[in-house]
Amino acid sequence: MNVDMGKRIYKIVACKNCGHLQITFAEHSCKCFRCNANIDIDSSAVIFRTNNPSKAREKLLILKSTKPAEFKKLK
Repeated sequence: MNVDMGKRIYKIVACKNCGHLQITFAEHSCKCFRCNANIDIDSSAVIFRTNNPSKAREKLLILKSTKPAEFKKLK
């Protein structure tokens, strides 16, 4: 499987079950690393998107260091 790395869109998503923030390049859904719940990749779950993996990681670290209460549980 040949994937053009320049075409990937990295997304920071929040788990609606536990609030965990993580990076994914999945298009439809992914598993939460903390609680193993399915995360549907839709506009309510995506917090940030970029085609640069370094920027995605930098933004994730910023979000995790200043994590507001609203990310703790989105139900």
